[in-house]
Amino acid sequence: MKAFISYSSLDATVANEIVSELERNDIECFIAPRDIRTGHVYAEEIVFGMDTSQVVVLVLTENSNNSQHVLREIERAVSNKLPIISYRNEELKLIPAMEYFLMSTQWLDNPWNGKHDELVAAVKELATKQETLEQSAPEQVKSEVSKSHAAVTKLKRKKNVWKVLAVVAMGLWLATMSISLYLRYMDRRQAELEANAQAEVKPVELNVGDSYNFGSYNGEEITWWVVEVEDGIATLFSKNIISMKGFEGAESGNNFYTKTGETKGPDRPFTPVENMEAFGSNDWEISSLRAWLNSNKNIVEYIGQKPTADSMCDRKNEYVNESGFLHDFTEDEIAALVPTSISTEYHNWQTSEISVKETQDYVYIPCKADIPLFTELDLNIYCEPTAKAIEKDNSDIYSYRCSYYELTTGYWWLRDPYEDSYSELVCVATGYNDTMFDYEVAAVAGIGVRPMLRVDISKLVAK
Repeated sequence: MKAFISYSSLDATVANEIVSELERNDIECFIAPRDIRTGHVYAEEIVFGMDTSQVVVLVLTENSNNSQHVLREIERAVSNKLPIISYRNEELKLIPAMEYFLMSTQWLDNPWNGKHDELVAAVKELATKQETLEQSAPEQVKSEVSKSHAAVTKLKRKKNVWKVLAVVAMGLWLATMSISLYLRYMDRRQAELEANAQAEVKPVELNVGDSYNFGSYNGEEITWWVVEVEDGIATLFSKNIISMKGFEGAESGNNFYTKTGETKGPDRPFTPVENMEAFGSNDWEISSLRAWLNSNKNIVEYIGQKPTADSMCDRKNEYVNESGFLHDFTEDEIAALVPTSISTEYHNWQTSEISVKETQDYVYIPCKADIPLFTELDLNIYCEPTAKAIEKDNSDIYSYRCSYYELTTGYWWLRDPYEDSYSELVCVATGYNDTMFDYEVAAVAGIGVRPMLRVDISKLVAK
């Protein structure tokens, strides 16, 4: 038994988790991009993977429900009469096209808590049924032949046997023609889809140092620098500050105050926990900024304190009600994103130890270790915000520094914690007096955001 895994690239983590569970149970899987053979056309490899599979496992989420790539895969599976297991973890409203194709498929609900035993059992049960059908097929054919022979013998005893046979033959002919026409239509439809997909895809070439427009934010295309190209994957770094945002709001929900309503003073120092309650945590993994950058949802799901106005310094620049950074990216652009494993220093307030955390992100902000990568290419470390970023900034930080230092460059976040702090982070400064780095508490809402991301060049569409 071989299973074809159909999923949205935004659900890659759970899709790979499902593959691991199936393959641990001796169920072979085809999943892109892992099983795309080097040097082969991507679309042809998808067709090959489905044609050599016996079941399609659809990882059904809001992301896959709205994915045209997934819809094309399900359409082909239906036309090839492949059984489909719709595997979901929550109720959702299917788009009409998806509802049409999935109306007669097997459904399986699971909380996706790291265990996928029910899915494994369902695939194995399906495999057993198929083996039973294959073994019983010869007997069924023999039985059908016997029944047909008996029916014909009985008809021969009747006076109008030739009329009955003619009617039967005509019915069989009409059924055969209907099936043939339907199959021809489906083949032609699939050929058109594949031809359109190939016609739309034009090769894109990216080289280190290039400037490239990719994705949109605030109704404008985002311009990036290509800072690295390796094995067909390009690392992009935003040319400008795209927004002014706090890294993380005060955990108490009320900036400058602890959860018990106390403030810091000369005679009232804060503990590490109280610092995070009043000024926010500098832990990249749980930060509001990380959640926002990696979301394409209209309403972002935040782990801890939401980035409300009250949780930010000066009660400005809240983004709790703003759509995720990836919300306005196209389907093709999101499909081109490559998940990146990044390492970030972490100051553990419970043990006072400094360690490193690994996270998987589609979009992230740089750390100090990335700076040489930019400086070697003579890229602008000290940079200006976009006009939209300035327009939407309600804090006075940028405007004050511009007027005071007579500069147009702005501070922007790095994800490094500052020294032994639990609430302060390193920032790139404006370049005044050649000072490259400064620091701010996580809840300061007027600091710039310059994201980074990685893309699969072969999936980019030429503009």
